[in-house]
Amino acid sequence: MRFGGWTWLRRLGRIFLALIALALIVSVVALIWLRRSLPLLDGTVISPDLTQNVKVDRDSMGVPSIYAATWPDLAFAQGFVHAQDRFFQMDLMRRQSVGRLSELIGKRALDYDQRQRIHQLDTVAQKAFERETPQHRAIAEAYAAGVNAGLKSLKSRPFEYILLSATPEPWQPKDSFCVILAMFFELHDSQANQDRNLGLLREALGDEWCEYLAPRGTLWDSPVVGEPFSQPGIPQNSLPLAPTPEGDPAPEPEKPGSNNWAVGGGLTETGAAMLANDMHLGIRNPNTWYRVDLHLTEGPKATRCTGVSLPGVPGMVSGSNGSIAWGFTNSYGDYYDLIELEENPARTHYRTNEGWMEYGHINDPIRVKGEPDAVLSLKTTQWGPVLEYGPHHYALLWTAHFPEAINFNLVRMMEARSVAEAVAVAPQCGIPPQNLMVVDAQGNLAWTIIGRIPNRTFDGRFPVPWSQAGLGWQGWLGPDLVPKVVNPTDQRLWTANSRVCSGEDVQRLGDGGYDLAARARQIRDRLYARDRFKESDFLDIQLDFEARFMGEWQKFLLTTLQSAEHRTPLQEKCLGILQQWEGVASTDSKAYFLVRNLRRSLSRAVMATFTQSLKENKNFDFGQLPQTEGPVWDLLTKQPSHLVPANSESWSAWILNEIESQLQKLEKEEGPVEELTWGRFNVFQAQHPLASGIPFLGRYLNSEPRALPGDSNLPRVQATRFGASERLVVQPGHEEKAFFHMPGGQCGHPLSPFFLKGIHDWESGKATPLLPGPAKYHLTLQARSPK
Repeated sequence: MRFGGWTWLRRLGRIFLALIALALIVSVVALIWLRRSLPLLDGTVISPDLTQNVKVDRDSMGVPSIYAATWPDLAFAQGFVHAQDRFFQMDLMRRQSVGRLSELIGKRALDYDQRQRIHQLDTVAQKAFERETPQHRAIAEAYAAGVNAGLKSLKSRPFEYILLSATPEPWQPKDSFCVILAMFFELHDSQANQDRNLGLLREALGDEWCEYLAPRGTLWDSPVVGEPFSQPGIPQNSLPLAPTPEGDPAPEPEKPGSNNWAVGGGLTETGAAMLANDMHLGIRNPNTWYRVDLHLTEGPKATRCTGVSLPGVPGMVSGSNGSIAWGFTNSYGDYYDLIELEENPARTHYRTNEGWMEYGHINDPIRVKGEPDAVLSLKTTQWGPVLEYGPHHYALLWTAHFPEAINFNLVRMMEARSVAEAVAVAPQCGIPPQNLMVVDAQGNLAWTIIGRIPNRTFDGRFPVPWSQAGLGWQGWLGPDLVPKVVNPTDQRLWTANSRVCSGEDVQRLGDGGYDLAARARQIRDRLYARDRFKESDFLDIQLDFEARFMGEWQKFLLTTLQSAEHRTPLQEKCLGILQQWEGVASTDSKAYFLVRNLRRSLSRAVMATFTQSLKENKNFDFGQLPQTEGPVWDLLTKQPSHLVPANSESWSAWILNEIESQLQKLEKEEGPVEELTWGRFNVFQAQHPLASGIPFLGRYLNSEPRALPGDSNLPRVQATRFGASERLVVQPGHEEKAFFHMPGGQCGHPLSPFFLKGIHDWESGKATPLLPGPAKYHLTLQARSPK
C-alpha cells in the first residue's frame, strides 16, 4: 500500500510539473506572438506610395515627430503610425458609424448596428470622399496607403484580431470619413431624443408646463454675450401629482462636452494669447486621441503643428502651430430635427408641402459573424429615415446625413497664421459642429462655431410637421451669420457646453440641450479673479474641484434638516455630516457624497412626480429633458402650496420623507452613511473594449482603478469612465512652456513601452510638456524612387 501510494504521488508530481512546463511554454509562445504585433520604432520601411523620404522620430513617451515635404507624404506617415499603434481602435470607429460591428464581434452587436444603419452613413461617407477637392482626396488616399503599409509592416496582425479570430480589413479612403461620422454619434443626439421627449411633454402637459419643466436656461447661465434666462414662473394650474415612484435615483448624465477658455495678450507676460482646452468624453484604453508632432517641411505653407489627432483621420484635431492654437467643446446647438409625419390611413404615403408622397423602402443586409445575415427593413422619406415611437411617426433629419457637412477642411486650421484666418476657415470645416476657441501669437482671441449649421427659421426643439409651407432647412448658415466673438474688450472667453451667445445668434444656433452652466460660471469667475495669467494658473483652473454648485444644495439640505421639528436618527447623522462640509469634491469627502446623492434623489423625485401623467409612456424619459435643475430648485425652494406632492401634508414633510428614504436605502445597500466617501464611488478606470471578455488576463488591458476628485458640475469633470480626454494649455509661439495631459498612452499594445504611459500624470494633474522630448527612436519611411 505504501509503495502504491508513493507511486501515485510521483505520478501526480510528474503531472503537476508537466502542467507547469506546459503553462510556461504557452506563456512563452503567447509572449512571442504578442511581441510580433508590436509597432516598428526603428529602421527603414520602403514604400512606392511616397514621393520623398519621411522621417519619424519618437520620444520616450512614444510621441512621433513626422517630417515630410508634402501633405500626401505627411498623411501617409501619419496613417502608418496610427495603424501600428491603434489599428483596432480605428477599425471599431469606422464600423461603429456605419453599423458593421456585427461582422467583427457577432450578434451581440446586432441591435447596435441596426440603430446605426438607420442613418445609411456608409453612402454618405463615400459621397463625402468623392466630392472632396483633389488635394484632399490625395491626402485621404495617401493616408489610407499609409495605414495599410503600417498594418502590413507588423509581423503579426494586432492581437485583438487573433482573440476575435478575425482578419483586419484594408483601409479605404472613405473610411476616414466614417471615423469623422463616428464623432457625430459621440457628440450629437443621433435619435433626436430631446425633441421627442419635449414633444411628448408638451402634448401631455401643455405649453406652460412644458416651458416650466424644460426651460431654455437657468439662473446659472453664464453666456459670454447676454444675460442668464430667467426661470419661467410657476404655473398656477395644478397637475395631478402622484406619490414619488420607487426606484434608484437617475444617474447624473455624462453628456459629452468639454471646457475651454482663453485670455488675450494683454493679460499674459508674453503678449501672446493663451488657451486652455479639456475635451470631456467617455474614456477608454487606448484613449480617443493620439499625440503627434507634424512637420510640413517645404512649400509656402510649411508648418509645425503639435497636439492631438484622431486615429483614422489625417491632420490635427486640437493643438498649436506656433502662430495659432485652438481647441473645441461640444456646442449643443440644434443640428437635427424630428419631422412629425402626417400619414394616409394605410400608412403608405406621407404629406409634404407639395402633396402626398409614397414612402421609400430599403432592405439592408447586415453581415453577422457566425450567423446568417440579418436584414434591416427601413422606411424613408424625402427628409430622412422614419422613426416609429408608438402612435408617433417621425422623419429624422441630421447634419450627419449630408455629405457636404463632412470634409477634410480641418487640415487648413494647421495652416492658419492668425485668429482671423482660423475664424474664416471654421464654417467650411466638415466636423460635428463645435465651439471653437482660438488664440494667436499676436494676442488675439475668438470664439465661433466650427462646422455646418442648419439654416432654419423655426423653433427646432419640438417635432414639427414639415408639410406646412415655409418649414425646413434652407441650406447652411453663411459665414456672415455664424455666431462669433472676436477680441472682447475684457480679453476673456469661456465655454463649457452651455449657452455662449444670446439674441439672434442663439436663435440661429438653436438649442440641442445646453448643459447646466455651473461649470461655465465657475470658470468665468476664476478668469475674472485675476488680471494676469501664466500656464500654471490655467492648469489650476483645469484641476479645480471646488464644489460651488453643490454648495448651494448643501445649504438647502442643512437648513431643511435644522428647521425640522423632529429628526430621525438617520437624519441626525446626515445633519452631522452636512455640518462638516469642506466645499470640495475630494475623494475623502463624506459631505460631498451625501449632498450629491440627496440632490440626485430629490431631483428625480420632483421630476417623476410632476411628469407622472407620462409614466406609462415607454417612449418618454424625463432624464432627456434639458435644464431640469431650474424647475427642481424653484419648486423645492418656493414650495408652492397648490402643488404639494400627493400623500404629503406639506412640501417640508415630503422633502424630509424623501431624505429619509434615500438615507435608509444607502444604509441598506452601501453601509453606514458616516463611512461613505466620494472616493469610494468615483473610481476611475480606463478599460479596453475586449477586457471584459478575456478571463483572468483581461484586467491587464485596463488601467489600475483609482479614486479621483472632481465631478460633473465643476471644472475638473471626472466620473468612473468619463472625464477630460486631454488637457492642453498653450500660448502660440511659446510651446516650450505648454502643458499637456492625456489619460493613456500612445499605443494600445499591452507590451509596448508606451502602453498607458502618462496616465498617472493625468490622474495626479502633474504639469507635463506639450512638446515631444528628445528623439529616442528613429524610423525612415523611404520612397522607392525618391525624387
